[in-house]
Amino acid sequence: SDEVLFRILDNARFAPSGGNRQGWKVLVIKDRKVRIQLKAILGPTIRQYRASQNIGETPFSPVSESQLTQAMIDETPTTFPLVDSLENAPALLVVCVDLKEVCAFDKDLDRVGLISGGSVYPFAWNILLAARNEQLGGVLTTYLALQEQVVSELLDLPDDH
Repeated sequence: SDEVLFRILDNARFAPSGGNRQGWKVLVIKDRKVRIQLKAILGPTIRQYRASQNIGETPFSPVSESQLTQAMIDETPTTFPLVDSLENAPALLVVCVDLKEVCAFDKDLDRVGLISGGSVYPFAWNILLAARNEQLGGVLTTYLALQEQVVSELLDLPDDH
């Protein structure tokens, strides 16, 4: 219900964030058609992730070159417990962040940035804890990030989110 979602998000908002900026935004996706579209967008990422796992690699590693071939990816099914019934969930919460509000001390380092995640992951974790308190389950995934532009267009997100 909307009341339960409100309680979950109300409890989650007390999470810390970089610079105490609370730049996170939440889209509550109740439209089944949109959830079906998001599930389809996830397919290629799931396939590549699972194919990497199948050959013993860390999927999408920023420091190891992948030995994955397109044929290996193509042979891998897109089924995955985290998303197989996504369209049947009553609501999907998409957590994003206003990049103008992110404190990223590592933005100029020559590596994958980690610091800015501290501005959104505690909030996402609090959502999961608050949902559990309401006898609901949830899972944190980042699979949509690889298709960020497509997702942004589908959900009509601002360019800086």
